[in-house]
Amino acid sequence: MKLTIHTTTTTGLRETNQDRAFAAQCRLFGQNAAVAAVADGMGGHKEGDKAAEIAAATVKEYTESIFPSLPGSQAELREAIRRMFQEANRRIWEYARQNNCEGMGTTLVFAVVMEGRYLVANSGDSRCYYVNNYECRQLTEDHSRVQELVRKGAMTPEAAKRSPYRNQLTNSLGEPNDIQVDIFPENDLWGIIDEDCCLLLCSDGLHGDVDEETMSRQLHGTKTLAQACENLMSLAIRNGSTDNVTIAVAEAGRLARDPKKQPALPTASAVVQQRKHGPTAPAVTPTPASAAPRWRQVALYAVFALIGALLATGVVIGQQEIQQAITWVGNLWPGGNGAEDTTKPATPVEPSPRGKSPVPDRHPTAPPAEPENKATAAAVQELIGELAPSPPKEKKLRRQTNPRSGKDHPNKQR
Repeated sequence: MKLTIHTTTTTGLRETNQDRAFAAQCRLFGQNAAVAAVADGMGGHKEGDKAAEIAAATVKEYTESIFPSLPGSQAELREAIRRMFQEANRRIWEYARQNNCEGMGTTLVFAVVMEGRYLVANSGDSRCYYVNNYECRQLTEDHSRVQELVRKGAMTPEAAKRSPYRNQLTNSLGEPNDIQVDIFPENDLWGIIDEDCCLLLCSDGLHGDVDEETMSRQLHGTKTLAQACENLMSLAIRNGSTDNVTIAVAEAGRLARDPKKQPALPTASAVVQQRKHGPTAPAVTPTPASAAPRWRQVALYAVFALIGALLATGVVIGQQEIQQAITWVGNLWPGGNGAEDTTKPATPVEPSPRGKSPVPDRHPTAPPAEPENKATAAAVQELIGELAPSPPKEKKLRRQTNPRSGKDHPNKQR
């Protein structure tokens, strides 16, 4: 069975990264195996860094020297995992005592995958998820106060996700005495894996803001494990995570993937910059108030052409009709009566004294305002002067060729 591993981490909105991840392939019981671990440090900048680093280094040491030498019993593997957790706990406690780092500690979640089976262990609230082609489910159980309430039936899982106390741990590495280490499955059983599946380990920076359905969707909708992990980190930060985000994945076989199902997402670092500084708005060039949309220009030209055609055919049009037609189109021009002037704020409507919807004044006392676009009004009057015929007694006819039809007509004035 092909085994693939991948780890990734991002500082997120924090100043430093107190998470650590480890993944490697090794020999276990004479077979190929993969191990993965995630540690989430706590206790301050330097202290949290160091605690997670000690835990990851202990896992690396056991992976390279202890696990390959085990004779082949599942019970011995379980015991070796427990010893590894307790050794990391003791080293962290000793470092904190010698360097006066009170409160220093870390979570730790660990998984080993081999031919057809797995074991998972944890201390704290870093998690492991099992993902195949049909589902994504959580394997570990958090060591936190809200999880204790959920276990006792005093709180629902949905309320636990929103609780302000969800990060209060009841168990973690860095204690003076032995810690609690949960191994899954229980009762000396192997976890059975599908031909194509993966174990996803993560800190609470991910699972606190990304649900199981989204994890599965990204793992199946991207081309590679690396791209899926990068997308998950980006989604966690975009959804509001302010913590470090760390992921380690061990894949057995190959999950069914369709890269077309998930759109490309910005990188986690790009999302961090957007949240810190805000998205950069593109520069918008303001449109002059006198610039009309193209359809209004076309309508105006169409009216001019219609008037010219009527005059060319000898139809007598009065000045009043011409002015009404041109004024109608002029109202469509920005600044005219029919156009919305976005350059000036709308005049507020006084509220009704009875609290009802405001009613416009039907009998205004002020005279009607002149058109705002004086250039449009002047152009209308000029066109009227050009197109409208003079009274018959003063008309001086001059034959002129119509440029459209090529025929002579007597009604055109110059």
